[in-house]
Amino acid sequence: MLYSYAKLSNHDFGLFRLLGPGLGNLLFPWARSIIASEKYDLTQIPTTWPQIKLGTIFRRELDKRMYSDLFKSPDESFPLSRKLRLLYFARKLNEEQLGNIPHPVNCHGKDTVFLFSGMKNGFSDLAGHNKVVLNTLINIVKDKHLEGYRRNLSNGICMHIRLGDFVTGGHGTTPISWYVSLAEIIRDLLGQIIPIYVFTDGRDEEISEVLRLNNVERLSFGSSIADLFALSNARILLASSGSTFSGWASYLGESLSIWPKDSRKHGLENTTNKFLEIDKNETISNEFKVRVLETWNY
Repeated sequence: MLYSYAKLSNHDFGLFRLLGPGLGNLLFPWARSIIASEKYDLTQIPTTWPQIKLGTIFRRELDKRMYSDLFKSPDESFPLSRKLRLLYFARKLNEEQLGNIPHPVNCHGKDTVFLFSGMKNGFSDLAGHNKVVLNTLINIVKDKHLEGYRRNLSNGICMHIRLGDFVTGGHGTTPISWYVSLAEIIRDLLGQIIPIYVFTDGRDEEISEVLRLNNVERLSFGSSIADLFALSNARILLASSGSTFSGWASYLGESLSIWPKDSRKHGLENTTNKFLEIDKNETISNEFKVRVLETWNY
């Protein structure tokens, strides 16, 4: 048989992983495996989500990113013994070798596992598959983490403010003043003090400039995946520069995301998703005004 498996880190032992990236990065190989499994009729091996990370503990981050309690356990149709047997003993090929399907290799009756790993071309590889990826993700997440999905935040602006390892790791963060400036611009355009919902891995003192605005609520639904679902319900999303988490919120919800100028969006620009780029000191263009008003009135 032909199988697909999203290998989320180099140290993947089938039961748990070591030293994997954050959820936003992990979702790329998983989503590609979902799309390929449907396209090529592959049997998907359950993903190993739990990971052990020490950096998040040492940095005292709010989200430790262990992912041990986010997803449902595989049902009895794919027992752990079968998963481990395939991962350790079946023939492995890289996802690129799927190009010749329906006959990618001469299997000779052998079990063959196609491995999906890394970010590759980011959202470019997932273009046009938004609904399939979203629905599959909803189906594998534990019900208690779907509260964010059920919360309607379309009556305001959602902010994703990424701090945490973006600060300590030297990635560079989006200035808090950018969020404040854009929120005020959008409120002026709409002529009302619409709610602002803030999602962040930072502490209150780090985002105090935002929290001082009127009608602001800091939200968290208890886990990274629950918060991602909530952000995907945004009508207007203020994204964090370079964050795949922001990108996933926009991709899954197909919302209008607004990014700092020259942000890396990991291929989101190559999909049908709507986005704008602007610097906080930039003159607001007519296109920006029209896009925001159209989105709000849709």
